[in-house]
Amino acid sequence: MAIDPHQKKLWLREFYLNGFVILRNFLPVELVERMHAELMPLLEAEHNKAVEDDYSKGRMKGRLSLHIAPFADMMQGALSDERYRKNPVIEELVTAIVGEGQWKRGWTVVEACWKGADFMTWHPDQKIEDTPDLDGPHEPVRITYN
Repeated sequence: MAIDPHQKKLWLREFYLNGFVILRNFLPVELVERMHAELMPLLEAEHNKAVEDDYSKGRMKGRLSLHIAPFADMMQGALSDERYRKNPVIEELVTAIVGEGQWKRGWTVVEACWKGADFMTWHPDQKIEDTPDLDGPHEPVRITYN
């Protein structure tokens, strides 16, 4: 499924201007609701475990990062839906940004924070070795679909 050329041009312009693109109404509401219903019990269970050990294995107090691909593969529900995990529109945009054959699918991580969480002063997708000149231009080395 090819993206309308005009829409693709607008999205790429937004990406190059802002470093991100907001894809409004991209996934159907019904799919998002089903994904939410599948995800919440997983997050609640992980949160309960984190509270018990005072977030010693988490990102920081009140924040968790959960790799959901194993759960999605096991449950074969909304979280494994191709529109979310292997969306052709996303893949076409990523290819336009980094080049044909220059990317691969990564992990499927959900970042969650609870009331009282500390602020994150870093982002897991930006490593210092990827951009050694912090004041210089930044190249897209990782593209995250949230």
